[in-house]
Amino acid sequence: MGRNISFILLLFLCSFPFSLTNFLPFFKDLPPDPRHMMTSLLAGLLVLITGLVMGLNDQRFFLRWYSGYWLTGLVLLLLGLITKAFVLFIPIAFLYVSPFYGLHDWLNISSQQTLLFALPLAAWMIGMVGYGAGILFQAKKQPGAES
Repeated sequence: MGRNISFILLLFLCSFPFSLTNFLPFFKDLPPDPRHMMTSLLAGLLVLITGLVMGLNDQRFFLRWYSGYWLTGLVLLLLGLITKAFVLFIPIAFLYVSPFYGLHDWLNISSQQTLLFALPLAAWMIGMVGYGAGILFQAKKQPGAES
């Protein structure tokens, strides 16, 4: 259990530098510049590699905890928007949305509300792709695995 909690804490800590770089343009609804795009690509790569490593090591808790992390963020974003509780909304958007704000132009989404949910969903999918690839690679390495 402690290792799982450490994983969630690590996700929070790793998202911080990416959030700091991308939050201001996200909050002001400015178009991302190349620096923000690169930051988001690095955040996506980190998520992909994390999923890959977890899959290679057959860490099944990753599915539950990683999905829970992003689902919690989406629910809190929705609550923050519905209740207009900016005290809740701003820190959640900082952690869950702004690390990936540089992907804004590539997703071709014009609505800010849609973007709020598309970016965490994209981050979740990137991690799941990494995890699935890790599971596949691990299965091929095991003796008796079919080629």
